[in-house]
Amino acid sequence: KQWYQRRVRGRERARMREQLGIQNEVISKLYTRLNQLEEEQAESSKILNTVMQSSLLQSQIETRKQAKLDQNLASDVASVKRKFDNLKSSIHEETYHHPCTMMPSLRRQ
Repeated sequence: KQWYQRRVRGRERARMREQLGIQNEVISKLYTRLNQLEEEQAESSKILNTVMQSSLLQSQIETRKQAKLDQNLASDVASVKRKFDNLKSSIHEETYHHPCTMMPSLRRQ
């Protein structure tokens, strides 16, 4: 009876060792996969960071372009206003010094 119990216990120990070996293998594979996922996540974070920086730079470029366009437009408007004022002044001078405007009788017409 003792030899049978030893044999049964020996089989149980062998089965437990086999199960532990399988569990250790599974745990090892899980750790390997976890490390892969952490590396992939780190790479994804780098890519996302690069995309965000690129987007921010693009936004800054667009803002600067718009500011330059606004500045050019304001400059063009000021230039046109000066030309208009000069033309208005010139017309006023010509009208004021024109011979017809010097004679009071013609001025009323």
